[in-house]
Amino acid sequence: MEKRILVGFDGSERSMRAVDYVGFMFQNRKDIHLTILYLMNPLPALPKEQDISLRHKLHQQKERLEKERKERAGAAFERAKEVLIRKNIPEDRFTVKAEFQKLGKARDLLSIAEKGNSFDAVVVGRRGLGAFTKMFAGSVSIELVRMQKEIPAVVVGNVIESKKVLIAMDDSENSLQAVDYASFILGNDPEVQFTLFSALPSLQTMLGEGISCEINELEKCYQSDEERQMNESFARAEKIFSDAGVEYARIKTKIKKKSFNIAKDIYEEAKRGGYGTVVLGRKGRTGLKGIVMGSVSLKSLALIEDRAVWIVG
Repeated sequence: MEKRILVGFDGSERSMRAVDYVGFMFQNRKDIHLTILYLMNPLPALPKEQDISLRHKLHQQKERLEKERKERAGAAFERAKEVLIRKNIPEDRFTVKAEFQKLGKARDLLSIAEKGNSFDAVVVGRRGLGAFTKMFAGSVSIELVRMQKEIPAVVVGNVIESKKVLIAMDDSENSLQAVDYASFILGNDPEVQFTLFSALPSLQTMLGEGISCEINELEKCYQSDEERQMNESFARAEKIFSDAGVEYARIKTKIKKKSFNIAKDIYEEAKRGGYGTVVLGRKGRTGLKGIVMGSVSLKSLALIEDRAVWIVG
């Protein structure tokens, strides 16, 4: 079954890193088709100038500007093509095209991707996020993640040179959907190695500050039950991989107990293990545990600036 990937592109270095990433992750794959989409800002209509001579000059300047923009887009496309061909993506496995923006880059990308379920993922490069942006992000990448519903979003940081994939899990169905998606998109590549990782929140983190009574035994009991549930989820995840034809030798599991900051622990594990890609479910568990897990995907996206982050669901 062919997988179709939409890559948002504007010729910038960050968007070129997104092209480089899909070329790297999907090299030598015959079941992948990439669409590199250049979204351009439309020029505003000319003012209704009464002076015919001035209006003629305005038209000429606008035509020259349009020509220059097309030339720049063409040069950027050539660079993107070179990157993909260098990554062993044959020309019949990718398409490059340019369109004018209508609603804004993030909205347009999602609209195109979701129309008729045409694509299986949307990939964009990211800017470096400053402290303010991490809290109130206005970048295309964060907008895309916030607005996505069905189509997984992939946000690429630096140039990626590792095919190791870290899948951050809790024991929710959404986490298993992320596993299912990763097995669907990446399972066919024998070079891709998967690690299922879970950071178990400490009881103190879940209850908040101000707890003064002794909870050691309660914490121990809670962590033991959480670990049991996660191992059950890992077993279900391994079955998903097995059904997709992924060998058990390509799958590892890891649990961190008593986590006080789940997003930070995911990031540190990604760095420590040399993972190029981190996969997260968009939503976590419901109830009290969901309060802890619900914002992990966006927090992780803000932290993990130097890898590719997939947000699924």
